[in-house]
Amino acid sequence: MAAAGKADDVKKAGLGKVLIPFLVLAILGAGFGIGFKLYFLSPAGNEAKAAVANAEPTQHAGKPDGHIQAVNGGKAEAVAHGEEAKSGEHGAGAGEPFIVSIDPVVTTLAQGPPSWIRLEVSLIFKRQPEENMKTVAAEVSNDFVAYLRTVNAAQIEGAQGLEYLSDDLTDIVRVRTHGAADRLVIKGLVVE
Repeated sequence: MAAAGKADDVKKAGLGKVLIPFLVLAILGAGFGIGFKLYFLSPAGNEAKAAVANAEPTQHAGKPDGHIQAVNGGKAEAVAHGEEAKSGEHGAGAGEPFIVSIDPVVTTLAQGPPSWIRLEVSLIFKRQPEENMKTVAAEVSNDFVAYLRTVNAAQIEGAQGLEYLSDDLTDIVRVRTHGAADRLVIKGLVVE
């Protein structure tokens, strides 16, 4: 009987040695997950909530008969009837990001058997560009074609390859737009 009791104690002690590290790792993982969410994901959510909370129509001083002209960034501007919004008042000119989608780029990749790539991209400008958008989009598309013809399929394979491609395309956009567009979004990428 005494030997059976000692065997049960040894089994419980062995289970404790396995269970305690597992519980510690589970608690640490949950803590890191919550910390990641709070640090990286919440600021964008809080800004969006604040923008929605501040979305009240405002009247310009001395213009009680104004109507809402534009709602951008969570702020509504009121403009008197017959009066146009100035570029500083309108959301796109006041530092709001301005997104421009360019036509899909279709070309062949370098080396090996013929590989085709189709790339769909949107450019994110810091503010509404003053240049002709069609001209800028055509120049960026031409630069993308010239760059993609120097890349082979193995270089853009996997997550790291996609990151390198995105970084290189972002550099091309910054140079071509003289810093007016500082980011891009890859909407679609097909390599065949």
